[in-house]
Amino acid sequence: MERYECDAQQRLLKVIDALVGHEVDGISAKDVAGLTGTNNATAFRDLQNLQIAGWAEQLEDGGWRISVNAAKMLRRINDGINSALSRVNSARRSYQDV
Repeated sequence: MERYECDAQQRLLKVIDALVGHEVDGISAKDVAGLTGTNNATAFRDLQNLQIAGWAEQLEDGGWRISVNAAKMLRRINDGINSALSRVNSARRSYQDV
């Protein structure tokens, strides 16, 4: 299988990772640039693209954070895990009754 890697996509994933943990106060584009190894302009452009996609939001003071939409996705993941766990527990109870 041929390996394919896209630098821009990899960089956006790093920006998302940099945003996590800054949900209250946000993080500056400059700090995102430092964490992702890019320049300020590239970090700002990446943040704007994430904002358009619904993954990031800019705060009134100019800082950036992961969007509520991204947090909702994490809740859906958690709900899916809980649903699977419920089914496993139900199956376990069925076999315990044998």
